[in-house]
Amino acid sequence: MTRGKSLSDDLRGAIFNMALTLDVPQICRYTGCKTRTVQRVLQDYRRKGTVMREHLQQEMRGAKRAMTCGDVQFLTGIVRHSPDVYLDELREMLENRRGIEVTEATIWRTLKRCGFTVKKLTRDALERSAEKRAAFRYNHGSQYTAEQTVFVDESSFDRRTSIRNHAWALSGRRAIRKCFFVRGRRYSLLPAISLDGMLHVNIVEAVSCEELGHCNG
Repeated sequence: MTRGKSLSDDLRGAIFNMALTLDVPQICRYTGCKTRTVQRVLQDYRRKGTVMREHLQQEMRGAKRAMTCGDVQFLTGIVRHSPDVYLDELREMLENRRGIEVTEATIWRTLKRCGFTVKKLTRDALERSAEKRAAFRYNHGSQYTAEQTVFVDESSFDRRTSIRNHAWALSGRRAIRKCFFVRGRRYSLLPAISLDGMLHVNIVEAVSCEELGHCNG
């Protein structure tokens, strides 16, 4: 890297993220930075709770932050362990476990400085096992051919199934289309599909709880 050239915030953030799983020599090999440069970036985070140059410069000019480096590490650790935690819950945890009182806005700004943003939550099944999945794929691939494989997947549909979630509209106006709000009859489908196409399909009309209770009565 060019001597005396300052690191961009993107590179500084990448160094911080790699430090979660890699050691300093590996980071130097992947980024082309010198050991002292990587150590200085990590030292900035330990002292200031951020690696972004803009925020480091603002902190040197502005007032002392309400949260110390230890508080920030505690906060980011909670978010990594429980990404769906609310700001008010984080505020209570900081007050009960770290003994500091900060506003939810301060917590939000701190998380933003550390690179966290609010995204749509992706759910992973706790029952899922990578080892068992790999063993199943190995056993299936070694004992059966593709022509012997049949796929079965249940699905369902009603009058609302074909409604699309996105549409075009002029800027500043809502995208509106009239559609059914009452779903009507609901059907369950259970098809069996192979390489040759659909082998069989079973279609069953779903029974609602009200209808089931009426039949039992």
